[in-house]
Amino acid sequence: MKKRSILILSILIILIVTAFYFTRLESFTSPGTLVQLSSSHVPEEEDISNYKRYLATVRRDLIDMTGSA
Repeated sequence: MKKRSILILSILIILIVTAFYFTRLESFTSPGTLVQLSSSHVPEEEDISNYKRYLATVRRDLIDMTGSA
């Protein structure tokens, strides 16, 4: 009986450690992956115009929230 409980406990510990290891692996949505994807992307005209519109939106929202830029 004692050997059986030690065996079950050992298997349980191995399963928990294995599960913890696999959950710690870097996922596709990690910041490192996003940096790698963005660094291999060549900006196009559409990207530049979207960025300029984004900056204008941020400035406008900042003025709306604070009353000045």
